[in-house]
Amino acid sequence: MKQQRSNFTLTELLAVIAIIAILAGLLIPAINGARVRAKTAACLSNQKQVTAFINAYMNEENQYFMSAGAGSIWHTWGYPLHRRNLVQDVKVLRCPAIVNYSSTSYQPDDFDTEVAETYGAVYNDAGFDFRGTKYLYDSNNKQISPTQLVLGACAVDSDKKPVHLLNLSNTAANGKPFQIHGNFCNIFFLDGHSESLQEADLQKKFYPNQTGTGATRIAAEFLTE
Repeated sequence: MKQQRSNFTLTELLAVIAIIAILAGLLIPAINGARVRAKTAACLSNQKQVTAFINAYMNEENQYFMSAGAGSIWHTWGYPLHRRNLVQDVKVLRCPAIVNYSSTSYQPDDFDTEVAETYGAVYNDAGFDFRGTKYLYDSNNKQISPTQLVLGACAVDSDKKPVHLLNLSNTAANGKPFQIHGNFCNIFFLDGHSESLQEADLQKKFYPNQTGTGATRIAAEFLTE
C-alpha cells in the first residue's frame, strides 16, 4: 500500500509564498487608501466644527474674525474660541493626518499654548472685519462669493511642523497649505463649508487681503510630504 505524503514540497511552499505576496501587494494599497480617506473624512469633520465655532464667535463679535497673528500665542485664532468656551478640545482644531505636533512638551491642560499648532488661518494681527462687502470684491472690483473666500486649511511650515498661520501668496515658506490627504488639502471657507482641493483648484479661490482691503486670488503652492 502506497504511503500518503503529508508534507509540502519546496515548489508548493514557494507557490504559496508567491500567492501571499501577490495578495499583500493588492491589499496594502487598498488599506493605505482607506486610511487616507478615513483621516480626510475626520479632518473635514473637524473643520466643520471649527467653522461652526468661528461663525459663533463672529456672530458674537459683529462679524469680526480674530484670525491669527505672527506673534505670541495670544494672537492665535484658536485662543479666543477657547476663551469664549466655544471649544475645549484642541484636537478639534487639528488635522488628524498631520502627526508631528509637539504638544507632548505641554501640560495636559495647557490649551493656551497648544493652540499655536492648529489648522492654519489666514492671518492679520488686527483680525478681519467682515461687515459690509469689502472682502467680497477683488482688485478688479469683481464680486466674490463667500464660498470662494478661504479662511484656513491644513498648514505647515517649511519643516513640516503644523502652524496656526496660513500664507496663500506665492512668497514665504511658513504657513503653507499642506498636501496631506493624498493629492489634496482640506480647506475651510467664509460661508462655513470645507472642501478637499487639489493645488490647481485652490488657486482659483481667494483670501482676505491682509491690508484689510478686498480679496486676493490665491497663488500659493502646496507643500508636499
